[in-house]
Amino acid sequence: MTIENPIVAEKALIPDALAMHKLALIGLMHAGENGSALIRTPRGDIVKVTVGDQVGNKTVAAISDDALILVAGNGAQTILQMPA
Repeated sequence: MTIENPIVAEKALIPDALAMHKLALIGLMHAGENGSALIRTPRGDIVKVTVGDQVGNKTVAAISDDALILVAGNGAQTILQMPA
């Protein structure tokens, strides 16, 4: 069974919506303590991550309803949000 959302389908066709050379958030599932996210690496790999996973030199600190928060060893945060 396939469920199509016309808004999602329309946004999926936007050229250059994601910078191909950067880490990008492409999906969020079950946000919160047991949440997971799909990211696209700069190499083009699609990876599923959960809180505590390493992404390069950063750690997945939190997954919310609309964002993924990464923290570097020096405490610097990177927030990845779904493309608008």
